[in-house]
Amino acid sequence: MAQLIKMQDYISRYEQDIYRYPTQFARLKKQQWDTLKAAYNAGELDRLYSEYAESGTQVKIDTSQEGSKGLFKRVKGIFHRAEQEAEAEELVIQNQVENTNVFSLKFPFRPASLDELKQNFLNQLLRFQMKWGSSTLREKSIVDQSFFLDERLRFFLQRFPDTFLVLYKPIFLLKNAPVEVDVILLTPVDAWCITFLEAEEDAAFIGGSDRFWVRRHHKHPDKKVLNPLLGANRMGTSSPSYLSFMK
Repeated sequence: MAQLIKMQDYISRYEQDIYRYPTQFARLKKQQWDTLKAAYNAGELDRLYSEYAESGTQVKIDTSQEGSKGLFKRVKGIFHRAEQEAEAEELVIQNQVENTNVFSLKFPFRPASLDELKQNFLNQLLRFQMKWGSSTLREKSIVDQSFFLDERLRFFLQRFPDTFLVLYKPIFLLKNAPVEVDVILLTPVDAWCITFLEAEEDAAFIGGSDRFWVRRHHKHPDKKVLNPLLGANRMGTSSPSYLSFMK
């Protein structure tokens, strides 16, 4: 799962320590998934679900357990321990920050397969990434709810490995003017500036160096669209200052 390090002009804990948080996230994600997978294979997830099945209540792992023994109880405590390790500093200022356990795991339905369990796990983890990408231990941005339903953002976060870092629609200050760009994807060896061309199925684009391209479709009249290379080139010139700041 790629890591969301910046979104819009929201604050981000990755800005505070770009070396610590990517490594920490990858380690915690692997630790939690391995434990959850072992619980599923042992049949303990079904036992957890059955406690709430009759009432129709969503299953939420109880993070108040401490000193638990056995696989079932350890599964109920994995998200609590992970958050403890990831955000130990919050214990000092817990009255000043949101007291929400983003690692709480809910099952809207009983996973019928390991793939379904994995997808549910990634969906839960997506909210955790949104938190890290829009807050620090002491501050929190008010995130537009549309980002939680954004299919593009979900795609970038769930279809790339942990070593990929995502800047989603970041806002740069370029010559004292705020400039919003599309998507910057940082890989271990390169930086990709990504913009989008959207149209109906079977549409074709005729482009060049001009400011506008032409979209053609056999069922619709031709339409001018802004040259996407303009946005991509703008990203290439505005992002270095931000990336050097994060170093």
